[in-house]
Amino acid sequence: MLISSDWKYYLLLTIASLSSIIYLFYLYQLVKEVNQKPLI
Repeated sequence: MLISSDWKYYLLLTIASLSSIIYLFYLYQLVKEVNQKPLI
């Protein structure tokens, strides 16, 4: 029971970490692209 619970916890933690990294990378690319272009 404890092993399966730990497995689910680690899987959730891995998914959360990956999604946050992907989100930050996407946000960084977006900001970099916006900064390169003139706004007007």
